[in-house]
Amino acid sequence: MSALDRARALRDGLIRAEAMIGLISLDEARQLPALYAEAAAGGAPGAWRELGDCWAMGLDVLGQDLAKARACYARALDAGDPEAPEALAKLVLRGDPGAGPAAWAALAPGVAAGQPRASLFASYLRTRGAGVAPDPEAALALARVAAEGGLPEGMFEVHVLLRRRDGPSAEALEWCARAAARGHARALFNRAVFAAIGEGEPADLALARARYAEAAEAGSAQAAHNLACMLRDGEGGPVDLGAAARWAALAAEGGLPVWGFGDGDEE
Repeated sequence: MSALDRARALRDGLIRAEAMIGLISLDEARQLPALYAEAAAGGAPGAWRELGDCWAMGLDVLGQDLAKARACYARALDAGDPEAPEALAKLVLRGDPGAGPAAWAALAPGVAAGQPRASLFASYLRTRGAGVAPDPEAALALARVAAEGGLPEGMFEVHVLLRRRDGPSAEALEWCARAAARGHARALFNRAVFAAIGEGEPADLALARARYAEAAEAGSAQAAHNLACMLRDGEGGPVDLGAAARWAALAAEGGLPVWGFGDGDEE
C-alpha cells in the first residue's frame, strides 16, 4: 500500500472518529501528517491539499489548525495542484482571513481567463474584503461570470448580492429561481420561504410545503425543520406525524431540533 493510500485510510478512520472510541491510538493518529508528507515527497498529486483539508476540518483527536491548513495549501500551490487556489479561498470562508492574500493571488489567473469557479471564489473574497479591498459591485460582476458559466452557486450568489443591493427585485428572484432549478439547496429553501410569506408571488402554503420538501431532499436542514413543523401542524396540507417525525430527525442531525420530536421537546 502506498503512503498516500495509508494516509487516506487513516484519514477516513479519523473522519469516522475511530480514535475517539479507541479503534485508532493517539500515536497512530499523529502519523497522519508524516504519511501525507511522505506521499507528497513521492510526487502524489493532491497530497498537501488533502492534508490541508484534514487540518481545516479538524479531524477527530488531531483537532482543527487553520494555520497548518494554510501552510499545506501553500505547499500544494508550489506543487502545482490546480485545486489549491479554491482550497485557500475555502479556508477564508472557514474563518481564516489571513489566507485571503494568497487565495486572491492564486485565483487571479483563473479570474483573468473567465473561469467560473475561480470567479465565484474571487467574488466571495471581494465581498469579505479578504486579500483585496471589499467592493460589492466588483463582487457582483465576478458572481455574474460564475452564474453565466452555469454554476448554481454563482446564480445564488448573484441573487444574494442583488438582494443586498436592491432588495427582493425581480432580477434577484429570477436568479434564485435559476439556482433552485439546478438543485441548489439554499435557493430551494429561499423559494419555499418566498411562497410561505408571499414574496414576489402570492402566499401559498401548499406550494411552500412542496418547496420545503424539495429543499430538504437537497440537504437543507432548515427546510427539513420547517417542513416537519408544517406536517405536524397541518399547514399547507393535512397533518402527517409520521412524515413529520422523519423530517424532524433529519433536521435534528443538522442541529435544528423540532418541538414535539425527541430533543425538540426541550425547546
